[in-house]
Amino acid sequence: MTVLMSNAGQGAELRDLLVEALGIPANVRWFDVRFAAGEPVSVRCEFMPTPVDEPEDDDSAPSHTSLDG
Repeated sequence: MTVLMSNAGQGAELRDLLVEALGIPANVRWFDVRFAAGEPVSVRCEFMPTPVDEPEDDDSAPSHTSLDG
């Protein structure tokens, strides 16, 4: 069995190759890849959602005031 650390050397090279080849987004906390004979390759990951930008104020938007005021 070979053990590689993902933060240095061949482990980092392999991580970078897989991230690029699989299109793993930058906000991923971790991912794993499973290769099994006769089965599709499976990828699992956990990621942090990216913040959603708040819409800018739009003066042309309709006003929601009541008809009385």
